[in-house]
Amino acid sequence: MDNFALIGTLKDYADSKGWAFLSGSNAFRNYESTRNNYNTNQLILGVNFTARPTINNGHITEIRYPGLIFLGRKFEASTFSKLDETFIQKYNNRLKDLMELLTNAVIDFACTNELEIEGLILDYELNQFDANLDFVGGNITFIQ
Repeated sequence: MDNFALIGTLKDYADSKGWAFLSGSNAFRNYESTRNNYNTNQLILGVNFTARPTINNGHITEIRYPGLIFLGRKFEASTFSKLDETFIQKYNNRLKDLMELLTNAVIDFACTNELEIEGLILDYELNQFDANLDFVGGNITFIQ
């Protein structure tokens, strides 16, 4: 992966999996999520990263990319999702599966792009954006 190419490389990864991709701050991710017509069960990868290069003797020796990574799935009412669904129903119907999918995707992405992973902390992000999507995800740092 080229220096500072994390966002584009993540988009390419999502595209290769057939996943929708949302990037930028919460406002940009919300805007994009409402513009897209997701297919039932479509996975959605959301990211927001910064770059912290270490420079020694005029050369970049390391780049740390702290940020957020989320994986959600579009569901229709007929495929489990209901407004009155309890947390444990959400967990059983999709959150546990999404947690595993995201963890495996992060590992695959890091290995493929020769990145280290530091500080992966995942949580459940429910009813996000105006599109009312459920995600799993949270903080991560990739090191190049």
